[in-house]
Amino acid sequence: MTPTWGDPVFTGGDESQGPAYEYFGLTSDDLTRTHTIDSTVPVPDCTANTNNYFVRSGLYFPSYDATALVSTLHGRRGQVSGRRRRHRLRRISVFQQAAEGLALPLSSR
Repeated sequence: MTPTWGDPVFTGGDESQGPAYEYFGLTSDDLTRTHTIDSTVPVPDCTANTNNYFVRSGLYFPSYDATALVSTLHGRRGQVSGRRRRHRLRRISVFQQAAEGLALPLSSR
């Protein structure tokens, strides 16, 4: 099932980057942080993230794990893929740990 109604949104507006999947399988709480659910058509409350795109794709990180996070950046042949990848981190604190843990010192850039 696709929630795009045949009109997909592409990552960065560029078809070569593939469709944007950020909203597939979001919980109601996650969705309502940035959107308002229209009451025209009743929708059930979604409380599980089992079918969330990031969870199913191995791109969801409830905690910071540098090895696992970096491994998602590599393509099939072990090379860093040129395609943009989006990840989902559970909390802002996990994001901050990842940003600090993966950042290079200015002297090595």
